Amino acid sequence: SQESITLYPNPTNGIVHIKNAEGFQVEVFNILGKVVLNKAHITNQETLNLSNLTAGVYYVKLQNENTTEVKKVVVK
Repeated sequence: SQESITLYPNPTNGIVHIKNAEGFQVEVFNILGKVVLNKAHITNQETLNLSNLTAGVYYVKLQNENTTEVKKVVVK
Protein backbone atom coordinates (compact mmCIF):
# COMPACT_ATOMS: atom_id res chain seq x y z
CA SER A 1 0.00 0.00 0.00
CA GLN A 2 1.18 3.50 -0.70
CA GLU A 3 2.35 5.57 2.23
CA SER A 4 0.25 8.64 2.78
CA ILE A 5 1.56 11.89 1.38
CA THR A 6 3.17 14.13 3.99
CA LEU A 7 3.98 17.83 3.85
CA TYR A 8 6.20 19.29 6.54
CA PRO A 9 6.86 21.56 8.34
CA ASN A 10 3.37 22.99 8.58
CA PRO A 11 3.05 25.84 9.40
CA THR A 12 6.10 26.78 7.35
CA ASN A 13 8.38 29.75 6.91
CA GLY A 14 8.50 28.98 3.21
CA ILE A 15 10.20 25.66 2.51
CA VAL A 16 7.83 22.68 2.46
CA HIS A 17 9.09 19.12 2.06
CA ILE A 18 6.86 16.54 0.36
CA LYS A 19 7.16 12.85 1.10
CA ASN A 20 5.56 9.90 -0.71
CA ALA A 21 4.36 11.86 -3.74
CA GLU A 22 6.86 10.77 -6.37
CA GLY A 23 5.53 11.29 -9.88
CA PHE A 24 2.66 13.48 -8.73
CA GLN A 25 1.82 16.84 -10.21
CA VAL A 26 1.65 19.64 -7.65
CA GLU A 27 -0.43 22.79 -7.78
CA VAL A 28 -0.51 25.34 -4.98
CA PHE A 29 -3.61 27.53 -4.72
CA ASN A 30 -4.29 30.55 -2.56
CA ILE A 31 -7.60 30.84 -0.72
CA LEU A 32 -9.11 32.62 -3.73
CA GLY A 33 -8.40 29.54 -5.85
CA LYS A 34 -5.64 31.14 -7.91
CA VAL A 35 -2.71 28.88 -8.80
CA VAL A 36 0.46 30.38 -7.31
CA LEU A 37 2.85 27.50 -8.09
CA ASN A 38 2.78 24.32 -10.12
CA LYS A 39 5.23 21.53 -10.83
CA ALA A 40 4.86 18.43 -12.94
CA HIS A 41 6.16 14.99 -11.95
CA ILE A 42 7.91 15.74 -8.71
CA THR A 43 10.57 13.55 -7.17
CA ASN A 44 10.26 11.71 -3.88
CA GLN A 45 12.38 14.28 -2.01
CA GLU A 46 10.68 17.35 -3.44
CA THR A 47 10.75 20.73 -1.75
CA LEU A 48 8.44 23.60 -2.52
CA ASN A 49 9.69 27.11 -1.93
CA LEU A 50 6.72 29.19 -0.82
CA SER A 51 8.81 31.91 0.83
CA ASN A 52 7.81 34.45 -1.83
CA LEU A 53 4.13 34.03 -0.97
CA THR A 54 2.17 36.25 1.39
CA ALA A 55 1.60 34.74 4.82
CA GLY A 56 -1.69 32.86 4.96
CA VAL A 57 -3.43 29.61 4.08
CA TYR A 58 -2.69 27.74 0.85
CA TYR A 59 -3.95 24.49 -0.62
CA VAL A 60 -1.53 22.03 -2.16
CA LYS A 61 -3.18 19.74 -4.70
CA LEU A 62 -1.23 16.56 -5.47
CA GLN A 63 -2.48 14.53 -8.40
CA ASN A 64 -1.52 11.45 -10.37
CA GLU A 65 -3.53 9.13 -12.61
CA ASN A 66 -5.11 7.36 -9.63
CA THR A 67 -5.26 9.86 -6.81
CA THR A 68 -5.96 13.47 -6.00
CA GLU A 69 -5.14 14.79 -2.56
CA VAL A 70 -5.44 18.31 -1.25
CA LYS A 71 -3.39 19.43 1.75
CA LYS A 72 -3.72 22.70 3.60
CA VAL A 73 -0.47 24.55 4.30
CA VAL A 74 -0.05 27.66 6.45
CA VAL A 75 2.73 30.06 5.49
CA LYS A 76 3.89 32.16 8.43
